[in-house]
Amino acid sequence: MSNEKDTLSPGGDLVVIGASAGGVEALSTLVSTLPLDFPAPVVLTQHLDPHRQSTLDHILQRRTALPITVVTSNSKLEAGNIYVIPSNRYVLVKDHYVEVQVDHPADLYHLSTPCFPVRQKYMETV
Repeated sequence: MSNEKDTLSPGGDLVVIGASAGGVEALSTLVSTLPLDFPAPVVLTQHLDPHRQSTLDHILQRRTALPITVVTSNSKLEAGNIYVIPSNRYVLVKDHYVEVQVDHPADLYHLSTPCFPVRQKYMETV
């Protein structure tokens, strides 16, 4: 019998990538190479004008068969799924969930900062 942690990602892996506004091509290339059985969740964010709505999810969905979700509140992280963070949002990754918030609470990590603390926080629950 497999437990929930095994279905999320063996070993607790998590891929977190931040890109500039000009990084769409690189992100498109990346997601087009991921196999359908990719063993980890992928969280993507793109630095944009805070007043500009992102279409990154639509662009990337044309390049991959993996499910893509725009995180609007709290989403469970599952292996083989791509999670896109909307522009001008802070993100919390904890207990196999990703959550976006407008405000910046003290324990919230922003994806424009180094990603090591995000992986460390995710790994604490594995």
